[in-house]
Amino acid sequence: MFALMQVLGFKFAPRIRDWNGKKLFIPEVSTGYSALSEHTGGTINSKKIIKN
Repeated sequence: MFALMQVLGFKFAPRIRDWNGKKLFIPEVSTGYSALSEHTGGTINSKKIIKN
């Protein structure tokens, strides 16, 4: 979609509904995401993702 919009000369900017109600899940606990701490909901389970 991004490539097609670029070719057609449009800027594709998808929107996320209810951004305030959404939480981001990060790969592992890290201090690198301190600016996003109020938006993070937890960590992902990498082992489960790889297994499935």
